[in-house]
Amino acid sequence: MHLGRLVRAVRFRAATQNAIGARQSAPSAAVLAARPSSGAPSAVPVQLPVRPLTTPLVVFALLVASVVTFVLAPPSPAAAASAPAPAPRGVALVATPDGGGYWIATSTGGVYAFGDAHYYGSMSGQALNAPIVGMAATPSGNGYWLVASDGGIFSYGDAGFFGSAGALPLNKPIVGMTATRSGNGYWLVASDGGVFSYGDASFYGSTGSIHLNKPVVGMSSTPTGHGYWLVASDGGIFSYGDATFLGSTGSIHLNQPVVGMAPAASASGYWLVAADGGVFTFGSAPFYGSAVSYLNPVSAAHTTGAASGSVLGVYGGALDPPAVSDFAATLGGRPRFAMDFLDGSSWSTIDSPNAAVSQWAGSGYTMIWGVPMLPNSGASLATGATGAYNGYFSTLAAALVADGQGNSIIRIGWEFNGGWFPWAANGQAAAFIGYWQQIVTAMRSVPGANFSFEWNPTRGDLGVGDLANYYPGDAYVNYVGLDVYDVEWGSYPGMPAEFQNMETQPYGLDWLASFSAAHNKPMVFPEWGLGWGTCSSDGQPVSGSAQVCGGDDATFINLMSQWIATHNVFEATYWDYGSSSVDQGSNPNTAAALRADF
Repeated sequence: MHLGRLVRAVRFRAATQNAIGARQSAPSAAVLAARPSSGAPSAVPVQLPVRPLTTPLVVFALLVASVVTFVLAPPSPAAAASAPAPAPRGVALVATPDGGGYWIATSTGGVYAFGDAHYYGSMSGQALNAPIVGMAATPSGNGYWLVASDGGIFSYGDAGFFGSAGALPLNKPIVGMTATRSGNGYWLVASDGGVFSYGDASFYGSTGSIHLNKPVVGMSSTPTGHGYWLVASDGGIFSYGDATFLGSTGSIHLNQPVVGMAPAASASGYWLVAADGGVFTFGSAPFYGSAVSYLNPVSAAHTTGAASGSVLGVYGGALDPPAVSDFAATLGGRPRFAMDFLDGSSWSTIDSPNAAVSQWAGSGYTMIWGVPMLPNSGASLATGATGAYNGYFSTLAAALVADGQGNSIIRIGWEFNGGWFPWAANGQAAAFIGYWQQIVTAMRSVPGANFSFEWNPTRGDLGVGDLANYYPGDAYVNYVGLDVYDVEWGSYPGMPAEFQNMETQPYGLDWLASFSAAHNKPMVFPEWGLGWGTCSSDGQPVSGSAQVCGGDDATFINLMSQWIATHNVFEATYWDYGSSSVDQGSNPNTAAALRADF
């Protein structure tokens, strides 16, 4: 497969007429699962006490609830025996003050703590008059409120009680809350967008007189406390006071409805969270993790074998946004991510991305940039590890920030376990790691930079040893991934046998799932698609003297979609180019499967 990759790399260079580097690739809004650092199973009963996770999540302050300080009477033994426990669902997420962690609350009153968030109590296992619908944290981070749909407020830690809507005749149920900056007040919001303020919270407006397509499900205040957003279940955003509109999920297919939101610290971005724990990012808000596997390990999408469209990306050819539009038209929906590559001909083409970036200006995609670690000649991993090339990458980072790409995803060193790129790392693990760390540090040092970094080998054992020895460390990596194509060397057993091989082979899908869980990192597929060479039809067996593949293989697409839907995958960028393209009637079975699955 080594030679096959080399042939594919050469073919790509010839097709694109530049040295962008063979068919590489590389992530808001996707559905990802925060995994325990122990690598424990992802499905955890939501009613159990919180399990703090030591994961470097630097995130959000989400929508929330207020809290009553009254005691609820437990149900009678007979009632408890006859009434089934309500199924839990995620309802809110709120960040710690330093952004180093967050809590996620569930409808049954369960609370999960991530990062540096501490557990102060919950309503888990207790009888509720009405379900929990929101959560808010105190400014100190030493307490939080939960709010129920009847307006009842439950306070924990140093959270104070400033009033509730429990005694009010509500037109619509309360659906969320957010606290004031001082912690001496909070707002509640109802599903019709009615806003109720308590303590030192001020009223800035509501949607009470507006016809809503979908009900409001939550709210979040701005970092200044002089405004707030309301969010509807379809991800529609309504802004009041000094709150700014930065985007929504209106054009994205959602597996589960949106249930809350939170602003980034700078107020130039925010997160939305869905009922299955999926997290969507807008503006400057980065992605750090989600609770999909905790709250809904088998969602409706999973049972039908479909992955969320919000994980889908596409590469349609070098500097070719129209190809991405064609892909969207073929699928009947817009992918969230688009990928392109910087020209690796020389240092001057690597650190001057303006020509490439200008092609994507105003496209609205979350961009993934394949950034060559080295130019085509005249440089080495060992020299890079000394920091000698840092200036090129700080220049590149500054240019990306200036062009509005400071929040993009950077893919460096892709397919390092192969032998077809200048940064081939076989026998140079220490140099590869050291150089990677130099690049990431240099790019992050630029003011305004908020990049995420993908680390990905290509699938299979290519003879470079343990891939873990090439991992730069959790502090330097945001996502871990594999490039996966429906191709083999010499003998292709047909689907689904080939997909089982993809899962179980050394450094295949099972390895990726285990590695990502061990490092608490979401998974990505920066490149995935059909194969090339001597190909059968629709995944049938075939043999040959070189690369062999399943051709127009809907079964491969369906099985990949199912795998993506049931694992902690943030982004899956389809290689819509060459033999893998679905444009203009090419590979119709594959196109139909993509359309159905995403």
